Amino acid sequence: MRAAHEAKETLRKQLEAKQIAASKAFMAERRRKFEKRFKHVWTTGPTGISLVWVTLPNVKKGEGLVSAWFKDTMVADVEQNNVEIHRTYLTYDGQDVSTDPKHVENLHRIRAVTNGDRIAEVIEECAKHGLGGAGIPFDVIVTPLATGAPDYIEWVKLQTMKKEDDVAFYN
Repeated sequence: MRAAHEAKETLRKQLEAKQIAASKAFMAERRRKFEKRFKHVWTTGPTGISLVWVTLPNVKKGEGLVSAWFKDTMVADVEQNNVEIHRTYLTYDGQDVSTDPKHVENLHRIRAVTNGDRIAEVIEECAKHGLGGAGIPFDVIVTPLATGAPDYIEWVKLQTMKKEDDVAFYN
């Protein structure tokens, strides 16, 4: 009886090993086909580019900052949004006290994509523009991109290369 049990257990382990090997081979083939079809969609490893989020008090200051960034090729891609933020405060008895106008702010948000080597310059340019107030000089968030389309990453790096002033088209 023990020998029969051990024989069944050996067969079960052999079958399990065979199924694991077949599954690994199937998944490897599936991955190979997927990567062949979609290898242009993402990259692996560090991208070297980052998203920069800046919050400004108004559109005019935002346009000035974006112009400076593009003039010095610090950023490759920019998206601007006007955001109206409403803050609602509730009291303990559930009464809404958001009618006070100082709780509503009109803000301008910028999302830019830049080369990791140019982040310090992007932040310094924000500081030069005097975007904040006395309490908070300015609001900048930098997030490195974990992955992306290889063509886009290459384009961002090309667009954010430091250019020589004497060969710039506008000179």
